[in-house]
Amino acid sequence: MSTRVERERAPDKARPEEGVPGAPTFVYRDHLLHCEETSLEDLYRTIGPAYVYSARRLTENASRVRHAFSRAETLVAYAVKANTNPILLRLFYEMGLGFEVSSGSELSITLAGGAPRESVVVNGNARTDDELVQVAESGAYLVSVDSEEEAARLEAAAAWLEKQGRLTTPVRAALRVNPDVDAKVHPDLATGIAESKFGLPPDRVLAWYAHPDWTPHLRWVGIHVHVGSQILDAQPLLDTLGECVDVIERARSRGAKIEVLNLGGGFGVDYDGKGGLALERYADAACLVAKSQGLKLVVEPGRYLVADACALVGQVLFVKRGTRSFAVTELGMNDLIRPSLYDAHHAIVPVREPKPRDERIEMDVVGPVCESGDYLAKGRKMPPLEPGDLVAVTGAGAYGYVMASNYNGRGRLPEALVDRKGVRIIRRGETWKDLIRLASDLPVRLDAEPAPEIERAPAAAHPSTPAAPARAGGAIPVFRPRAMAQAISDGLRRRRLGSSHASEEQKPTPAPKRPKNK
Repeated sequence: MSTRVERERAPDKARPEEGVPGAPTFVYRDHLLHCEETSLEDLYRTIGPAYVYSARRLTENASRVRHAFSRAETLVAYAVKANTNPILLRLFYEMGLGFEVSSGSELSITLAGGAPRESVVVNGNARTDDELVQVAESGAYLVSVDSEEEAARLEAAAAWLEKQGRLTTPVRAALRVNPDVDAKVHPDLATGIAESKFGLPPDRVLAWYAHPDWTPHLRWVGIHVHVGSQILDAQPLLDTLGECVDVIERARSRGAKIEVLNLGGGFGVDYDGKGGLALERYADAACLVAKSQGLKLVVEPGRYLVADACALVGQVLFVKRGTRSFAVTELGMNDLIRPSLYDAHHAIVPVREPKPRDERIEMDVVGPVCESGDYLAKGRKMPPLEPGDLVAVTGAGAYGYVMASNYNGRGRLPEALVDRKGVRIIRRGETWKDLIRLASDLPVRLDAEPAPEIERAPAAAHPSTPAAPARAGGAIPVFRPRAMAQAISDGLRRRRLGSSHASEEQKPTPAPKRPKNK
């Protein structure tokens, strides 16, 4: 016969485990916070403070996006800038995802990990000359171009590569459209409003696409749009989708061959347990558009895949009480700058489960960095904390480690991945020796005469790996300043002349005035 105690405990055993806010696969078990099956307290005793990732959650997030957009031909390209750890990239590669990169270094990291070049999308509003050569030679699936000036520069780089015998096919390119849609996000994360530095208004995109002869080494196959980051309301995304359809239809009526619609990313995540983006609603609409318009889609989730798969774990050093109460931790703004930079919210939970009746105390959770802006939370209601208690800052997987710094001489923390096989260190932590490792005292000789034109090394044997310059900056003397400047001048002059002599039917129809989203 069951005892009274056993009968009372039975419902608890049947109750499903619930994750903490901002980290669904981090659950309390036996009053201790676990990442999947691993106790964070035991892990901390072994490796100290760290970013801890859940492989299960990474897989769940990627699977959800792929399934949501499965009704149309879609390249799900993980936005590498959210987290560049090569082990995480490999996990997504093995799941069949592509990659979106925003710099030459991210492109190199991605290709070095074995990603096929035809699964890579290259974005960014500006590139150095070396990056232009690297991108043009990479054979990427799609290269986003942010302006007419950048189009002329990319054309110059591609033309130079052709002369070197290193460009076999035109660069697949897409102009980035700025639809002037307010995504209702933090001002620094809004990229689709007219005041943003990103993209071109629709009429200028249409004018450029009417003249593919301006850039014979670029093949304009699509358009790109991205209106913001951490978008929680699907309506701005749906409004943007409608703007894209309008641009595509008008571009095709002028002869443009648009076959790819890159919708960007910006999908918001649930940092505080109050709900996230209705992804499936947006994906259904996007797939319907793709089917009706005969388009291939590209989506670029970054934060959505990695943010809630990670918690930053550290120790409370002491609690300072006075006019305000401060829980002073070993975790600083150099480890997670988003609260200081964007006033971003991250849930902070004790690793030891608090008692339900414990009184919550309003306090600031801060770090040891010598800045008043060094905080993880302000005015947060927290359970009682004591020196030596461990806390987990959830939602730290995106723009956490990649935005970390060595300010105050603090080494970046290690990263650990938890999966069914156990725990692995996927990036070791830094010590003070790492901080001085790149220091040098080398003399620099400034040449009196301009450097001669330097031929770069032959193309690499591996087709996915762009050739490296013969020396640092080796590509620059090849087409800058003379050849590059002349190419840009010629390209922009052709555009102006073409616009002035274009027939009335070639001139773009101005977009109708519409109220700006509030």
